[in-house]
Amino acid sequence: MYPKDYLYSKNHVWIDNSEELVIVGITSYASDELEDIGKMELPDEGDEIEIGDPIIADALDFYSPVAGEVVEVNPVALFNTELIIEDPHGEGWLLKIQVTETDPKLMDQQTYLDMIGDME
Repeated sequence: MYPKDYLYSKNHVWIDNSEELVIVGITSYASDELEDIGKMELPDEGDEIEIGDPIIADALDFYSPVAGEVVEVNPVALFNTELIIEDPHGEGWLLKIQVTETDPKLMDQQTYLDMIGDME
């Protein structure tokens, strides 16, 4: 459920930095907490974001663990928010970002799982 090669933030956002562009999404833990996403606001393509900027706004805010330029917004997830709930670590990704800086506090899979285990 939580890909081993992703990095995770304390704010329940994951990044996949295995490609030239970093892919960003919310974790399964976060999607379970949301249950339903009503209105969703994402940055626009071409926007510059900083570490800590909001990347998705709804009942809860999720903050970017990277800085850089938003290159692509997932059009499927934007118009089918249920996909974010159903497949948050796959087709429910949110953004592709040309990264200039990564939060040094990102966690590996096991550290993140330990953190959310302590929260339950």
